Amino acid sequence: MKLKLTCVALLLATAGTMNAAADVLLIEDIERAKAMQLPGNGLRQQQVAQAWGEPLQRYAAVGDPPITRWRYDSYSVYFEYDRVISAVLHHDSGQN
Repeated sequence: MKLKLTCVALLLATAGTMNAAADVLLIEDIERAKAMQLPGNGLRQQQVAQAWGEPLQRYAAVGDPPITRWRYDSYSVYFEYDRVISAVLHHDSGQN
């Protein structure tokens, strides 16, 4: 019984530490995004291409309304029709 209580206490303590680490990473990502001047909502695709250059890859539109993704080196820009709806940083996990 003591072993079970010890295991539960250890799991609860570890879970709290993991949540705190995730909060720190989220705050760091938000600060990085602010410093990078990512494309703002409402800009047209042509404006984004002129100001930030051509993307490394353009993904085909999906869904209705059509959502398109442009991938840049460290962030992606999402469009609904031809207007920016979001720009997000890539995580450093190596997956884009």
